[in-house]
Amino acid sequence: MKVKINDQLICIPPYISAQWSQIAFIESYDGGTEGCATLKLHLVDGETVSIPNLDQNIINEAFQEHLLYLESLAPQKGREEDKIGSLLGAIQQVTKGCEVQIFPQKGLVSMLLGGSGPIDMLLQHSPEHKDHPDLPIDLLEKLAQMMRSLSIGSTSILAKPEPHCNCLHCQIGRIAVEEEDIEVSEEDLTFRSWDISQYGEKMYTVTDPLNPEEQFNVYLGTPIGCTCGQPYCEHVKAVLYT
Repeated sequence: MKVKINDQLICIPPYISAQWSQIAFIESYDGGTEGCATLKLHLVDGETVSIPNLDQNIINEAFQEHLLYLESLAPQKGREEDKIGSLLGAIQQVTKGCEVQIFPQKGLVSMLLGGSGPIDMLLQHSPEHKDHPDLPIDLLEKLAQMMRSLSIGSTSILAKPEPHCNCLHCQIGRIAVEEEDIEVSEEDLTFRSWDISQYGEKMYTVTDPLNPEEQFNVYLGTPIGCTCGQPYCEHVKAVLYT
């Protein structure tokens, strides 16, 4: 296997084969051999990988590709910071006049995007506010939607809500959990498809496999038509693309 380095991964057999997302930072130092050096990769899990006597051109390529990877993350991080800022702004509006502790945006962004520290403390649980009035359902749904728009496993940034507490943390967390736990029936998981059988020249019967009573006749002559009465309907398309 040969050396492969691009803006997504680094593979230098037999030392390492990893994505850049698994590597925190890299460094190099003189190894004592002319034209060569030691490349040291610090992994996000705390481990380090040292590759001695590596050609300087390969090391230069590693630094260049790692830089391209880091630069590609900048726009995404900026978008996530904007989303977090909007979410915190909305929560701060809701919590006006309440003694509720909220993480400052700078600290929260660092935790959520940097991967350090717990991420379940966006809005801290407040047992002393267990009798807080209900927030409007549309507002709760909006806040939950904003959390889901984050790319970091959004609703996990709130700790599990307590069943008998109505503090703002639990209200928002409850609506988020409820929407995540909506049961999907087996029928909902089945893609819409049709059973098709030909009963004459250019004539077909189209039947819904989930409801055999829903049946239509399609004619592919001139003009094309269906007994449902709609032009270019899904029944005609089902026959054409079968």
